Parts: sequence; structure tokens; C-alpha cells
Amino acid sequence: MSTKLITPTFPHAKVKKQHAKGTAAQEKLREMRWIRNRYHLVASQCKLSVDDEESYLHHILEAQNSRSPISPSAHQTKMNLLHELAVDHGDTHAAGFRSTLKDLTNLHTLANWDAREDPNLGGMSTDKPVLEGTWITLCKPNFLGCLGQNTHDEYLYSLGRMSWDMFCPTDLVCSIQGSFNQIETIPLRERDDLVDAVPKSLSKEIKAGDTVLRTYNIITAFTIEAKDEKLGASCSNQNIGFPIKGIMTSFGYCLPDPTHSNRLKVWFTGGSIECNDEFDLEHWKTIFGEAHQTRRKLSSRARVTMAKVALGAHPPEECGGMDDDGTISFTLFRPIAAYVDVLYMDSNMRCAKSQNGTVYMFARIPN
Repeated sequence: MSTKLITPTFPHAKVKKQHAKGTAAQEKLREMRWIRNRYHLVASQCKLSVDDEESYLHHILEAQNSRSPISPSAHQTKMNLLHELAVDHGDTHAAGFRSTLKDLTNLHTLANWDAREDPNLGGMSTDKPVLEGTWITLCKPNFLGCLGQNTHDEYLYSLGRMSWDMFCPTDLVCSIQGSFNQIETIPLRERDDLVDAVPKSLSKEIKAGDTVLRTYNIITAFTIEAKDEKLGASCSNQNIGFPIKGIMTSFGYCLPDPTHSNRLKVWFTGGSIECNDEFDLEHWKTIFGEAHQTRRKLSSRARVTMAKVALGAHPPEECGGMDDDGTISFTLFRPIAAYVDVLYMDSNMRCAKSQNGTVYMFARIPN
């Protein structure tokens, strides 16, 4: 008996719609893959170097712009600051870096810049620098418990130290390729949806609607290190045959301080990790499977409990676990704000100082 091929008879419009939907989903996957790969690529191109004046990083910072022009002496001091940071391997606590930063802020002040001005309203002068954009962090990571460096001179940390112990296995050793700060102004029409994600101390400012609300996301390009005797026999990396790249995002927001023109109030509402390449997704799911998210060590359980009490934290196991695409997330329902002061900013470089005194140096990544 012959087999007859039966073709479903869908309306033409429905077929087109389904095809468009499938195409759109594929385009979205390609776009997300491109974005994730771009973070790793840019991080590899923006390594600090004492001698390499032809690097992409030097090209970014050497470029002059009509927005926020600086004097030749300030520009030279800026490049000296980059050199000091490279000499000290990204350590912003070093005396040479701090001294040069002081010289730079004396030469180029932020007297004409105000974080309280909304650049989208057209009231800001075109010769002022803008905070909005994607910035790469030039200083060394500030996570606690550095485990040294790998053969590529990249700093090593446990995943637990990188994520407030939200992600398991917490003892998984990862190398940091780069960290980015993504800042964008949030339109007024979207502010109402974010009221519940604002610390109570700042809710009145948000509801009043007369202040600039911005995102303040921290995006970290990292790699799960392959098994190595140097990492220790008991760590979770001993079951990993090859390096796997990932992206960790801390979702944050900031408001300008009403009494300080260069001060931002910053808070974080949660975070996520995702696999960089879908070709590694099955291995990723094996590493971060449901069993790992629920099998916490006593010390990890204690830190998560403290985060629940202080910040209203919901770890991944309380947020639905792992998504189909490998994304794992946590949420902070009672975030606490801290302030950050912008010490220096021009068209392509920014220096900021956190509430605890840590100084950060950033370079703007061109779109």
C-alpha cells in the first residue's frame, strides 16, 4: 500500500505569521549571541598594557571629541593615569594612580556637569559629557577572595564570591575577562513599573517624577575554568573538561542626589548568569542543574539567609530555577542604596568613587 503524503492546509496568512515568528525568534537568538560575544571580544581588546600604545583601548582614550573637550595638559595627564593603572595591574589603591588622578581632577573639573540634568530633554549643553552609554571597567575586579591569576593573567574568583552566593556551585572557579557598566535613561512612561524595585528611602523621588532615573547594570564576561590540579581537588571544576564562557549581569538603577551634582544613588534588584554560546548549553545545564542549586554548603546557606533578611533575596531555587536557554536568575525585593561620586568624566573616560572609598576607572565603548 502506498503511503500518501498529507500536507496540512493552513491559511496562507497563518503560515506567513508562523514563519515570521520563527524567523523573529532566530533573529533574537542571533542578536543575543552577538551581544554576549561582543562583551568577551571587547574585553579581550581592552587589556591594560604598559607598552602597547597601538591597542584598541589607547585608540578609544586618545580620541578627542567635541563633547567635553579637554586641554592638552589634561589629556596628557589622562594618558599618564592610564599608564599608572597599567603599571599597578589595575590597582586603584596604588599611590601613583591616586596622585595622578588628583592632578587630573584639578586640571579638568566637573563644574559644568550635573547628574540631575536629563540629556534627553534637550536642556543639556552639547559640550558636556554624558553618563549614558556602555563603559568597560579598567581596574581589577573588586570581588572578595581573589584566588590568583590564570595563565592569561586573568583574575580568578569563586562563583559564590562573584554573586553573593546566589549561584551554585559556589566553589566553581571562574576567570574574569572584563566588566562593563551599562547606563541608560529610563523614559517617564516606564518609571511607574519600577516603583516596587526602588528602596523605600527613594520611593518619593521616583513617584514625584522630577528626577532622572537611569539603569546601572554591571555586566561581567567570565569563563568557567577547565579542570586543573592548581584549582584544588575538591572544587567543582574537576568535572569540567574545557573552558565555558558566560555572562553575569547585576541589574541596577541610579538616581542623582538632589544636593550633590556629581553623586549617584545606586541600588541593585537582582542578577542572572547565562551561557555565552548555545553550543556549550548542554554542558552548562549539567554544571548548573537543579541538584546544584539546591545542594548548598552550610556557609552558603548562612549567607543566603542573611541576604534574605537584609535584602529580601529570592535565590534561583525560589525564582523558577533554570530557564530553557540556561539563564539562572535571582531577585532582591528590598534593595539598599549606596552612593557613587563621579570624580572625572569626559567624552570617553570616567572615574568614580564608591561610598566605601573604592575608585573605579572606565572607558566608554563606542556603539
